[in-house]
Amino acid sequence: MTRFCDTVKTLIKEPSFYQFTGTVAGYTLFAAAFPVVAAIHTARGVALLKNKSLESCECENKLAKKFDISNITLNEWYSPITLLFPLFKRVVEPLGPLAVMWARYTGLVGEMTDKEVNCVFNCWAKISLGYIYVTGAICFTGLSVWSYRRQTQRHIKKQSIVGVPEVTLALFTGLLFV
Repeated sequence: MTRFCDTVKTLIKEPSFYQFTGTVAGYTLFAAAFPVVAAIHTARGVALLKNKSLESCECENKLAKKFDISNITLNEWYSPITLLFPLFKRVVEPLGPLAVMWARYTGLVGEMTDKEVNCVFNCWAKISLGYIYVTGAICFTGLSVWSYRRQTQRHIKKQSIVGVPEVTLALFTGLLFV
């Protein structure tokens, strides 16, 4: 058995401290940024529904000029960002155990009993599930707001029946129930 363990250790290299820290930091950054981006997309749609003007940053104005479209159309094109939700879910679920492993790796946390580890993992599972549901609700609300806004404007501007928000909403809903 010892020989097998030595063989496995040589085949599977342990990540360096910097690789491990970078992985945990990247997962944490994505888990924090994705709901914020989805909420901003939703808030912009709600602001447009209330007939408020949509203020864009300089880079959005440049991008809209480059594609020769309006800022509102550009914001509709942000809808596919919500299709990253399954990736967000896959990143958030193992983040708690990764953080505990990182804390053990760096020495921030001492020895833990099996009961303590089990308690930490169960607590993280509940927190991450709530976080995933709230973020999913934000994504679904944002897509719904943009789809509703587009459908109300469709008759006025002679737009096509189906656009980017509607297609994204259908794909997002399909991903949730598959």
